[in-house]
Amino acid sequence: MPLEFRGLAVLDPNGKQVRFAGYPVEHGSTRIVICQVSTEALRTLGNIAKPSEEELLDVFDVYSDEIFQIASEQFDGGAHHPSVTMADLRRREV
Repeated sequence: MPLEFRGLAVLDPNGKQVRFAGYPVEHGSTRIVICQVSTEALRTLGNIAKPSEEELLDVFDVYSDEIFQIASEQFDGGAHHPSVTMADLRRREV
């Protein structure tokens, strides 16, 4: 069952990932699935050595379709908390 994504992405307090919420696409589901993408992946995608929080979130916005797709696939594969890394994005050749 795929996820749909709504709401804002936020930088985790430890600064190692950006978190975002997914919702299973099923009639009447209110379950929230917390997903994340590593800041390392976002830094690499944006080609920014020391990005600000705003720059990380801007890169997230640019690549959100790909990130959401990978998170949804991970959820479908059984991950309770999908976590997208640069290795995942490279496999998709973003």
